[in-house]
Amino acid sequence: MIRSATITYQAADNYGAFLQAYALQRYIMDELGSDNVILNLVTPHMREHYSLLKKPVSPEALAKNLMTLTHYGALKKRKESFDRARASYLVLSERFSDAEGYKRAIEGRDMVITGSDQVWNLASEDFSELFFAPWAKRRISYAASMGVRTYPEWEDIFRRELSDFERISVREPEALEFIRSGAGRQDCRLCIDPVLLVDRSVFERMEIRYEGIPEEAYIIFYSVKNPDSSYRLASELSRILGLSVYVIFSRLSSVYKAKKYSLGLVADAGPAEFISLLKDAKYVFSDSFHGIAMSVVMEKCFFWLRGREDEKDDRIKGLLGSLELMHRAVWDEQSFRRALERDLDWKKIRDRLETIRASSESFLRSAFD
Repeated sequence: MIRSATITYQAADNYGAFLQAYALQRYIMDELGSDNVILNLVTPHMREHYSLLKKPVSPEALAKNLMTLTHYGALKKRKESFDRARASYLVLSERFSDAEGYKRAIEGRDMVITGSDQVWNLASEDFSELFFAPWAKRRISYAASMGVRTYPEWEDIFRRELSDFERISVREPEALEFIRSGAGRQDCRLCIDPVLLVDRSVFERMEIRYEGIPEEAYIIFYSVKNPDSSYRLASELSRILGLSVYVIFSRLSSVYKAKKYSLGLVADAGPAEFISLLKDAKYVFSDSFHGIAMSVVMEKCFFWLRGREDEKDDRIKGLLGSLELMHRAVWDEQSFRRALERDLDWKKIRDRLETIRASSESFLRSAFD
């Protein structure tokens, strides 16, 4: 049996980050039979970034603290739910914050997998050189992301760091092109996000029913960037459907924008409750990749809210294009009504998903053979 370790953003109080870490570990353990542990890297910056109250070092930090205090009880409950989910559903190493702790954590591990999520986004404040999995006996990447853009000055760094990676895969076509041309690894592959590797039953294992909203048909709205255009459209579509919209908290701007557009707010849900909210929703509105991806996995009637018809999101566009679901993109009432008229054939969608899974599963299986 291969004893493996994964390094990713497991400490983030973010639904997508948690669910991709959980899904990849479950696939590695359940389907590949590996003894896997997620390396529990928590740097001082990560601790500060995900703390409820920030150090009052600037007017911006003070303003954030004041807004947090207005919903402190719910946000504290949310954070505790994330902590419980990590303790209950992830197999983690001992917590560490530096290279020495990392070295201890990988002792006895045959392989380190880096990814998914934005582990190779060198511009991120959370980036650590440990995401390149140094000192590992064998190292591979699975669906690693570099964020929304790359920079020419990264080429030498990636060329050096990836020189002895056994296998490399990334999540976005732009990263694939960069690694092949800029870092000189022509063998780099494109793989799907881990949440798409497993079926809904894997997520239903961790589901905890959310009891904080009325027992009636509702719409879930999940946004990460929180643009006004998405909130405005969600409000308009709520009126058309005659259903209440509940905004799942992603950042502090969720609070005042939900209030601005007279939408409900769910500020206390952890990852297990997130699954329940999606599963029980009549419709899901999202402009988040993981909001869309999880709607596909959970087989929910979803709509990709775009601020305008030509708005770009290559990750969502790539996923929906591969599943022949681009008609789920809506940007106004007319496009929404057209999408609403078209049924989702989940048998065909499952078949297409199995097809795009095959290459990613092959990539992982070959690494563990």
